[in-house]
Amino acid sequence: MSKLVGRNFEDLLQASTCAIPVFEELLPPPHNKVILDFLFTINEFLAYAKLRLHTDTSLGFFETNVTRLGDLFRKFVDVSTCSEFRTVDLPQEEAARGRRKAALMKKAAEASSAAGTAAATQRQPAKASSGPKIRAFTMSTYKMHSLADYPGAIRRLGTLDNYNTQTGELEHRRVKRFYSRTNKIKFTLGITKQQQRERILHRMREQDPHIQQLKNQKGNRKTTQPENQDSLPSVGFEAEDPLAYTSPKDHYHMSTTTRHQLSLTRWLRLHAADPAFKHFLPRLKNHILARLEGRTLDGDNDSFTPEQQNSLVFLNNCIYRHKVLRVNYTTYDLRRDQDSLNPRTQADIMVLSHDDGGEGPKHAYWYARIIGVFHTYVARVDTAGEPLHVDFLWVRWFGRDLTHKSGWKAKGLPQIGFVPDDGTGDAFGFVDPNDVIRAVHLIPAFAYPCTETLLGHSVARLEKEYDTDWTYFYVNIFVDRDMFMRFRGGGVGHKSTRDATRCFYDDHDPMDVPKDDNHDESAAETDTEVIADRALPLADKDPPELQEGGEDIEEEEEDTPESEEEDYGYDGLGSGQSDEDGEVLPDKDGGSSEDGGSEGEVDPEDGEGPDFDDVEDREGFAAL
Repeated sequence: MSKLVGRNFEDLLQASTCAIPVFEELLPPPHNKVILDFLFTINEFLAYAKLRLHTDTSLGFFETNVTRLGDLFRKFVDVSTCSEFRTVDLPQEEAARGRRKAALMKKAAEASSAAGTAAATQRQPAKASSGPKIRAFTMSTYKMHSLADYPGAIRRLGTLDNYNTQTGELEHRRVKRFYSRTNKIKFTLGITKQQQRERILHRMREQDPHIQQLKNQKGNRKTTQPENQDSLPSVGFEAEDPLAYTSPKDHYHMSTTTRHQLSLTRWLRLHAADPAFKHFLPRLKNHILARLEGRTLDGDNDSFTPEQQNSLVFLNNCIYRHKVLRVNYTTYDLRRDQDSLNPRTQADIMVLSHDDGGEGPKHAYWYARIIGVFHTYVARVDTAGEPLHVDFLWVRWFGRDLTHKSGWKAKGLPQIGFVPDDGTGDAFGFVDPNDVIRAVHLIPAFAYPCTETLLGHSVARLEKEYDTDWTYFYVNIFVDRDMFMRFRGGGVGHKSTRDATRCFYDDHDPMDVPKDDNHDESAAETDTEVIADRALPLADKDPPELQEGGEDIEEEEEDTPESEEEDYGYDGLGSGQSDEDGEVLPDKDGGSSEDGGSEGEVDPEDGEGPDFDDVEDREGFAAL
């Protein structure tokens, strides 16, 4: 935490180091509320400022956010919190200031000895005040006053990614690393030579046939796994699970190999005492039968008779584990992105909720933690046909804390916790990978202690969790731009979830009232001006032939997807999904390989591109 600059404090506020749960309950009331509201509002400010695509509505929200931020700054300084606490220099800062003063006094004494005693008396510095120096927060800086200029600058000049200085600052850090390896004299020539060598080495690595040969041989290597790895629902890091290249238009991407096989009879008998396996097989059959019949899945609440369940059989009575599930999605600014989900590392997901309007405010999403990624082959004894490929996720459900106030009006992050295990198995369920929207970032609520009462000893937890759970988690809605817009509402690229997220759009601060109370979010692309990387004409108007200045503007035609559903198949058929006639399509890869993958396949955790030790060392990288 030493020698931090502005960008470091920004990183501490948002993304994976969101400060809101860390500051919770650190100060007594009412200061705790003031700090939490301030942190939420400044995170909201940063999210709006860094959007790569704005509409008139989002800019209106941004302007009112700046007003609220100014009010909170004044309240923090003049009214309550700042005046209640005396903040001073740290001991190391006080010691450093003392050393600087001692050096100045020594220098003055040496100069005065040469000029005479009279000059020495005149130049004698005043005695330093005892005690550490008081450091009070001040708003009398240019940066504070310029915060209100952000929305207007975006309206006039476009989004900040066009002219943000952070790109150059990050590239400058890279050049300084090169400078330390020069002779400090002809450093320009030395830096240039290092950049040329780096570029040549990268090119040699990409063209080296030996590197490609090693990648192809990885699928044939035999590794030693711990004995208990074969019974876990997840695949260990040491194990191989080749993942072939697939089309980016597929909504999800997972391996089709059968090397990590689990015998259902043996596996369920081995974990008979595990509470996570309560009603595992009946619930799995209910989930698959509902998908085969084209029902809307609402949390495994569909029930089938024992006769219907017995009509569904698993080929060889087996299911197959996988390491990674990759989910493709369209971002708020009509770009493509991908989340990689691994039960051992990043395992938290969000799906659209099917709330029936019960108690508590409506929420657009359900949250779950992936225990295992599986596929299987099933057949119905009462129907003729080939075995059908079905992908599914085994998950542990989260539930919302309805007593916690969250949202844009309350200025609080959504708070969730694991559903307690009551012996019925409702704390666990199955999810179609095609229903996963994207990964979600959860932050433990550090103000609450861990607990062992939610679930007994189970393989549903990782070994490092020691049979304990955090009581609550916060959903980090500020982790990136796209996640922010999924909880704010009105994202141009979020057509498939627009109706579901209307509850977020309507939950706004009293100041955030849209110009039109009957605002239709579908107008974001037709009736509302869109401000992005470049000037975009209004969709309901012909682009002008001439702009101010008399320069011709060439009309560009972009291949923009009609909707997110068509782009990634939210409303289409994925692997193992049924069509309108109730028949399930075969696997999207045309079948599965028995052992390993074809040449060119790579392990899911190895990535699909060239390996770099530090992506920030690559030329031109800037994590905005």
